Amino acid sequence: MNLSEFTESRKYLFWYISDLNSLSKEAVLEWVIKNWDWSDLKQLLAILWKKDFLIAYDNIKSKKRININKIEVNFMDLFVKNA
Repeated sequence: MNLSEFTESRKYLFWYISDLNSLSKEAVLEWVIKNWDWSDLKQLLAILWKKDFLIAYDNIKSKKRININKIEVNFMDLFVKNA
């Protein structure tokens, strides 16, 4: 499975996007973190591999404004630390 297949099978997360192939790794990861299911997160990690997953997460965290609350950031920090 690749990123476009992942987004295509989860259209309910991206209902407002007409072209799902235009989504970046960061956008997909941010929405999975915000509206996640444990299996979705594990599957996304398998698709992006650890390096790309960590780079995408660091890019999200470095933004001035993100759509993830502090509890989710804390959870992801712990997840990334132990991944």
